[in-house]
Amino acid sequence: MAERIRIVIWAVLAVIVAVAMLFVCSTPAMAENTAAGVTQTGGNDANGNAAGAGNSGSDKSGDTGSSSGDASTGGSGSSSDSNPDTSSNGNASGESTGSDSDTAQSDDAADKGASGNAQSDGAKAAADDAATQFIADLKDPCDTGQTARTITVTSDITLTTTGIHPQCNITVVSDGNPHTITWGGSGSVLWIDPNRSFTIGSSTDSKANNLTFTNNGNAKDNPSNAENPLFHNYGTVTIDGGTFKDSAAANGSVVLNAKTLTINGGTFINNKATGVGGGVVYQNVENEHKTPATTVTGGTFSYNRQDPGTCDTDATADVCEQEAFGGGAIHTASGELTIKGNVTFDHNSAKSWGFRSGGGAVWAQGKLWVKNSTDGTGSPSFTNNWASVAEPGKDILRGGAGGAIFLNGEGSLAYLMGGKFENNASGYLGGAIYTEEDSTTYVGKSVAYANIAGHFGGGLWFCPSGASVSSKSGNIALFDNSVEDTIDANTSNAKDGKKPDAETMAGDDFAIMNPWFKWEHYNRAMPPNYFQLLSSWFTSRASAAVDWYWDGTPKKESSGYYDSWLPYQTVRQDRGAVLTDTSATKRYKDADEQTRENQRIKYASTVLCLYADDGQKATCNNKAKENSWDNPEYIGTGVALKAIPKSDAVKDNAKRNASLTLTGNRARLSGGAFGSNGVISFSSPYSATWKKAEGADGTTDEAKLRPGSEWTLSTTDGGPMNEDFRPADCQVNDGATTTGGSCWQTGADGKKTVVIRDNGGRDNNSDDGVISVDNLAVGTYELTELTPPPGYEKTENTYTFTIEAVTPGQAPKEPQLMVKKADGSTSPVNGNVIGNKLTTGSVSWQKIGDGETTQSLGGSHWKVMDAEGKKVIDGFSDIQDCDTTSTDAKACDGKIDTDPATGRFTIKGLPTGAEKTTYRLVETQAPEGYILPANTYYEFTLDKDGNVAWIGLTIAQFKNTPLKLSWDKVDSSKDHNRIEGSEWSITAGTWNESTKTFTPGNDAKAMSVVDCSTSECASKPSGTESYTDVDQEPGQISITAIKAGTYRLVETKAPKGYQLPNANDTFAIVTVTADGGVHMDRYGEWSQATDGGSSTCVVSNGVQTTAAEAGCQLTNHVIPISALPFTGGVDARDWLLFGGIAAVAAAITLALINEYRKRKGLA
Repeated sequence: MAERIRIVIWAVLAVIVAVAMLFVCSTPAMAENTAAGVTQTGGNDANGNAAGAGNSGSDKSGDTGSSSGDASTGGSGSSSDSNPDTSSNGNASGESTGSDSDTAQSDDAADKGASGNAQSDGAKAAADDAATQFIADLKDPCDTGQTARTITVTSDITLTTTGIHPQCNITVVSDGNPHTITWGGSGSVLWIDPNRSFTIGSSTDSKANNLTFTNNGNAKDNPSNAENPLFHNYGTVTIDGGTFKDSAAANGSVVLNAKTLTINGGTFINNKATGVGGGVVYQNVENEHKTPATTVTGGTFSYNRQDPGTCDTDATADVCEQEAFGGGAIHTASGELTIKGNVTFDHNSAKSWGFRSGGGAVWAQGKLWVKNSTDGTGSPSFTNNWASVAEPGKDILRGGAGGAIFLNGEGSLAYLMGGKFENNASGYLGGAIYTEEDSTTYVGKSVAYANIAGHFGGGLWFCPSGASVSSKSGNIALFDNSVEDTIDANTSNAKDGKKPDAETMAGDDFAIMNPWFKWEHYNRAMPPNYFQLLSSWFTSRASAAVDWYWDGTPKKESSGYYDSWLPYQTVRQDRGAVLTDTSATKRYKDADEQTRENQRIKYASTVLCLYADDGQKATCNNKAKENSWDNPEYIGTGVALKAIPKSDAVKDNAKRNASLTLTGNRARLSGGAFGSNGVISFSSPYSATWKKAEGADGTTDEAKLRPGSEWTLSTTDGGPMNEDFRPADCQVNDGATTTGGSCWQTGADGKKTVVIRDNGGRDNNSDDGVISVDNLAVGTYELTELTPPPGYEKTENTYTFTIEAVTPGQAPKEPQLMVKKADGSTSPVNGNVIGNKLTTGSVSWQKIGDGETTQSLGGSHWKVMDAEGKKVIDGFSDIQDCDTTSTDAKACDGKIDTDPATGRFTIKGLPTGAEKTTYRLVETQAPEGYILPANTYYEFTLDKDGNVAWIGLTIAQFKNTPLKLSWDKVDSSKDHNRIEGSEWSITAGTWNESTKTFTPGNDAKAMSVVDCSTSECASKPSGTESYTDVDQEPGQISITAIKAGTYRLVETKAPKGYQLPNANDTFAIVTVTADGGVHMDRYGEWSQATDGGSSTCVVSNGVQTTAAEAGCQLTNHVIPISALPFTGGVDARDWLLFGGIAAVAAAITLALINEYRKRKGLA
């Protein structure tokens, strides 16, 4: 008996221990869940103020019923007091007939509760009818002295009433628990009148967004094609959160917008438009409301669709053959649409096909903005959207244009400045984006790669009536795209192997069609088609990034679009739309090396002008002269090209630095990434260009263009077109400067000013003496010369130009430069060329840094010698840079250099002879951080009249190569892969090898360095406490203009997922010599060399050009998996796991004890 008692005790103790361990170990989890729990809160007004109590008057308007007609203007109610009413809805779902819902409230409103829940006596009497109370709260006018009300939803609600006109500014939030609001009936549910606002959710409290809205497919996918949206908006609607799902309406199942709609967040999934389009939002001008606008800054739009029904997949007409339909998520038939920042469009679709239909995610007409967030951290994402009668597989059926975005014509204007477009597809043209005729689109810094078209232009394609304009910064990088006819499900377009002239593919990366087809059949007055082709990209204006090769030739007659699956009009080409001329050029992939070289385009910049007849060819010639086109080529066929980048590095650079990315997109016919029938400007709007030359204003001698000038651009009504364009070097008034100019600054008088330097950061034209500035708003600007080219007198004239808004459907016009006269009048400057006179009686030059920057460098010393370099001219043995910040020329009195500008020199008094005297200019001391060139001198002559001529030079600009320190951050694996995201500190001082001690120099600062992987950060100049990493390769760090000396380098932040070494024992001692040599000794973990078996790496007798050349690799070890918590620490799941293991272990122990006792006969 005693033994059995002991067994029971053992069992009880084991269970108690197991439960206790589970409880103890689970306590942190329970505490975490409690902390994350939700509580009911009161409402807030539009400003986020806590709701107060108040009395509510009854709603006597009786607005119910109809879905059509003008919005009611009843019960506007206004007050300066922002304290709102607050309502709480519901203990059970209910249904309201709408005819007498207003009578449920009493004029004698009682206290609405200490918690701020607004419930009248009538509402309390109908507490079980959540819908009745909800409608009552919506219709209840604001109390006296109040302008807004927050309604807190506490249960599910079902509405069948439509035509509800809220009589107060309303915010609807959840009590923190999940609730669903289901609507039905016929017509629009909530009509937001002018001067009224309605907000759903909260941008600061995620629990308030725990609401779901649906009309359950409006009786299963809206068979009657009825309008039944949640909102019909004539006022202001804001959606901060919530889920909007499984709804259907003819157009815009969530919002029909006629005024102002803002979406900052929320999930929009599986909503459907059975009519024109816009599964979520449909926007159009209605009645007197002329300026509708939708702004989307957040949220996820998934599986929304424009779906008129079952579509046929053959060539016969069907229910899906519709014109100007589309937009699976959003359809804006007028007004403005702005998509900015972290917004996701995924798996949205549009099934209608026909002319001007498409846009799997967005169909837009009017004005469209797509851009990244202001700080550059957020980018709109368009993935897996499609415009086709069925979701594309390996091949694509017919459909609309623009797999993600379709921009209609009718005078539309688009600014595509950011976003990522990936894996979208079109059953027609433009796998990601298509823009229609009579539209103008600006495209920011873009990269298009790995896109596919069925026939022409795997990356970019222009219709027979399309055209483009490009800045010299080369705003689109095209490479690694392809054409593959197997993705075209229309088998009648396939290549016919029996006919040698039946090839149907050309232009892996780019194609532009000859205008003949439209000229012949539609408009004999249409202009030629043209495109500016550049070998440089936005990543580097000064160097070529790509070579272009002919890649087949589309026939002159081929349209590239009008195949047998398009509606028949006056003519249809069928297979003739995609034929090529095999006798003209070979495909790049089929050509041998010599043929490829023969088909390579030899110019760095050329304008291709495609003509249909001699009249258009003459127009090409006239436009070339009028616009000073580079190396124009006149072509009587279509054009198809392949881009071969100079290296993988330039491709990676383009991918990192693009603000707009197009990859993995497909189009059944043409334009795998982007197709256009409109005008495309590959630049940021708007731009202005002027030139600087020797001589008088208006000179036409291009050989006399001179670099080195600086300008002040100012305006009172203009300024930056848009401060959100990214990548951006600085925002307005942030006080920063760029490498090549200042940020826009606003003075006390409201005038905006920016400094522009030829070939500096804001100059988009890499040609010397040509300055082009973009991102200029409409307005009038004044231009004055701040500094002339070295050796020239500064012009004192003031010039003006005016930026005018572009006319949609037309190419933007270059503004005409005007010079102001003494009487206040202006006159045009021929060719926008501003002249400068040569200085006389003095010699001038400029010291600048090597590379793309033209920044003047201070601190150099010089001497002037005779023609043989044997004698130093008296008085000119040590010419020091005056280098004063003063603009007063007297600041340099008593000095040989009389120019007060940093890095600019002017000397006077050199002896002159009867004819010309030759001199040598020799640099004797380089600026700090730069290498003094060896055995280098510059020759010039000085005649008796004081005229200076430099021998072998057009401009006296002399460069120095900066000292450079580079290293690699690599992992400790055998492959030593570079890893991104490290941060560093480097300090100047002295190193004692015997004692292993480092002593910082006097007044030496620890300078920080951050690994940079974009041109945006690499273009910023180093500061007083930091060096800029000028190497854009991730994991490669390079700092320049570092002074010769000894430094201690330590890592202050490791890449994500890697251990940070202890800086006390792991560091590098670096010696940089004046001739560019680098010696690095590594200690601690870094002494375990990965690059040759030594703890020392050396680069001598030259300047490092890459981190790999230095061989200085500094390693990091991966954080061990055992040390990696689920979310950065021991969390609830850890504790639950520990507790569960302990409980199971206790139970197993008990079982084993029991079994043991049984076998021993003790049980």
